[in-house]
This record gives sequence, structure tokens and C-alpha cells, in this order.
Amino acid sequence: MPGLEDAHIVGKSVDGLLTAIAPGVLLAVAVTLLSIVSALHALLHKRDPRAALGWIVFCIAVPVVGAIGYYLLGINRIKATANRLRRASGIEVESVSVADRAVHNHDDRTSGNVVRPLFDGEAAYPAMLEAIRAANETVFLSQYIFESRGIGGEFVESLAAAAHSGVNVRVLIDGVGDLYAWGSIVRILRKRGVEVVKFLPLRLLPPALHLNLRNHRKILVVDCNVAFVGGMNIRNACITTDRAESRAIKDVNFAFRGPIVADIESVFRNDWYYATGVRLGTTESVVTSMGDADCRVTIDGPDNATDILSLRIQAAISLAKWRVRLQTPYFLPTREIIGALQTAVLRGVDVEIVLPFRSNLPYVHWATRNMLWELLQYGARVYYQSGPFDHSKLLIADDNYCLVGSANIDPRSLRLNFEIGVEVWSDSLAASMNQHLDEILERSSELTLAQADGRSFVVRIRDSAAWLMSPYL
Repeated sequence: MPGLEDAHIVGKSVDGLLTAIAPGVLLAVAVTLLSIVSALHALLHKRDPRAALGWIVFCIAVPVVGAIGYYLLGINRIKATANRLRRASGIEVESVSVADRAVHNHDDRTSGNVVRPLFDGEAAYPAMLEAIRAANETVFLSQYIFESRGIGGEFVESLAAAAHSGVNVRVLIDGVGDLYAWGSIVRILRKRGVEVVKFLPLRLLPPALHLNLRNHRKILVVDCNVAFVGGMNIRNACITTDRAESRAIKDVNFAFRGPIVADIESVFRNDWYYATGVRLGTTESVVTSMGDADCRVTIDGPDNATDILSLRIQAAISLAKWRVRLQTPYFLPTREIIGALQTAVLRGVDVEIVLPFRSNLPYVHWATRNMLWELLQYGARVYYQSGPFDHSKLLIADDNYCLVGSANIDPRSLRLNFEIGVEVWSDSLAASMNQHLDEILERSSELTLAQADGRSFVVRIRDSAAWLMSPYL
């Protein structure tokens, strides 16, 4: 019958259509659920509302790609791993206890320390190499960038010689930082018999693309007797003598002796344990009081110490009575630090900020230019330093307080990186560093509010666009 045949044909057509549509519907539902789950995870776990909003929009606007990107780059697995290691060991990780003291103990300084600034590679590298060559028990070195050529080759030889003589030599290299130098320093050191590991090595399976989570600490501790902390990587560019200005990098490290060395060493021990799961033995050297500087180690990182350095900076600015001086290569402060600086000016405190005239990261320089008016309009003074790019990190408050270490004043250092800072209460160190900044200001140019406001429309658009991305720079 024609009617039955027509119905049969229509039925088959509908079945075929449903069969064709079903996989597409299931795929659409799966993609939608994936986007929603990823967006909800970002909403619940991201502490910065701008980061949360950015990931939520990305996950929803770019299905699948956004979710995969969030899974690989947006989820902080560091804190979970740190907690797992502590539970497995049954005891506190050493540098986490340093962080806990920083939060809960308001009078945890160590006294009797000596602190010596070492300007540029000409002063820092010989002192570090001398300490390694004189080592008897331990050499612990953590670096972000470690070049194998030139001065890096001297470090390789000294570390290898120490290891072959029976010294316990351990070297940590950041997984991303290792990519900066030509030729992996990890392979070179291993060939020379030095025990070296990567901190957060990059890999695809299982996913570990920690591009935004980096161990930026620069630490050298020898025999628990002397420690070096600062912002200086091991690279030829930090030796500025007879080097073209465009290729030179100025920087400063600090040598510490006294009880604070044990706290600095504990930071390395914790990082080694995190990277390897192996706890290092205790150094037998006895550290005694040697000077008149009070010091306190402050660590910061995405594990259990987030925001501590930022809080320390805010506290130092808020407690300053008459002067605050900041030197940093990258200046993208949090709203809280901006507020602390503005409030300091309103209290009558002189605020001076020293930045490099030419940055090795132009987009960071552009973003900074977009926000400086917020400080200039209140009376803060901003200086651009001429000459080679200056990578130094320094905060001085009044005439007796300095904060030194590896952290820049930007979101990457204060929210994402593993960083170390050392607070120093010392009239002599503050005087030395103030004199250093005075000499820098003599060859620097001051930025005025009129100059900041006088940028062309095109430049302001560029700077604003860079600033918009500042949480991710």
C-alpha cells in the first residue's frame, strides 16, 4: 500500500537522521560540559578575580582549546604536591616552617649576621667560586639561568672538582630557566659527575607544562658557613667590564655569614626535597654570631607561601618614617603595593622608584608606563637609569632596613614564581645601598607627570594594551 510504503520510507529517513545527529549532539553536550566544568574549577580555585575571569571567558569562548589550556597551564598542582610530600614524610618541610614563622611569628629575626653586597659579576662570581673551591662538606646551588660558557664553565669546573673531592654537591636548575642557555647545563654537569636535577621539568605525559610556575631563587650555600642570595644568574652578561652596553646586565648579590645561613640553607633543602623526594642530611658545621645585622628569610611561591613577600613589601612601606627607595627591573605592583606607596607619600614619606631606561622585556616596560601616573600624581618620584640594563632588586626603608633577594615587583614574582627574600636590619648595609642608589640617580633622568601624560595617542594605546595583560606577563 502506498501509504504504508511512504510511512516506512519516512521512518527510515528519520532513523537515519537521528543516527547522523546523535554523535554530533553527544559531542556538543560533552564539549559544553567540559567548558562548564573547567570554568567552574577556575571560579572556585583562582584567588585573583582577573585570572579567574580570564580563564572562565577562555574556557567558554574557545571550547575544548580553552579547557585543555586551563588543564595544562591554569591548574596549580604545586600546592597539592607539596602537601602530599609533607603527609608522606610525616614531618614539616624545612622551608615551609620558615614560611610559617614568617606568618605567625612577628619577632623571628636572627641576629649576629654579616651581610656584604657584591656588585656585578666582577665582585660576585670570584667570591662564589672561592667559596665553592674551599668547601669541605656541602655545596648547595640553585639557579634559574646557568650558562655553560665563559664564567659558567668556571663554575662547572669548580663544582665538579668539589664533587670529586668528596664534597656533597647538589645543584637545582629550573625547568624553564634551563631553556634560556645554549646547551643544557644539566647534561653538562651530569657528565662531570655533579648531582643536578631540574625543578619542575617540562613534560607532556603526564602533563607538566609549568611555564608560569618557576623556581626563580638564586641561592648558593657552602658548608652552612656562607650563603649568597640575590637576583644574579650565572651568565657572561653580568660581567660588565669591556662589554658593550647593550649586551651587559648589571646586578647585585649579597654574601651572608652568621646564623641566617642555616635558614637560607633550609630553603634549598626544601626545594631539593620537593624536586627529588629525597631529604638531604644535616650539615655538621656550627654557625656562630659574627656581626651586627638582624636578618629574616622570607620565601614566596605557589605552594604554601603565596603573597608573603608582597605582604612584607607592604609592611616595610607602611612602617617607613621618612624614605622608601625601590629598585627593580620589572615594576608591575599589586593594587595593595600601589596603595601602600600612595599612602606613604601622603604621610610625608619620600618615595623613589628606580627603573631601567631600556628593558630587556619591552612589553613589561610599556605596561609599567601605563600605571606610573598613579604614583606620580601623588608625589612619588620615578627615575629611569641610563647605561646597561640593571637587573637588581632592592627595597630600602629609612636608614636601617633593606629587602634583598630574587623577586621583582610584578605578578610573576609575587604570585607565580618560587622566590626568596632576605630582610636585613643594618645601619651599615642601608648606608652602603643608599650610597649605591645615590650614585645611580646621578646618571638617571626623572620622569614627570607631564611626560607620562604627554605620550602620544598611539603610544598610550600600546601601553594600555600591554598593561591589560600585566597579570600574565
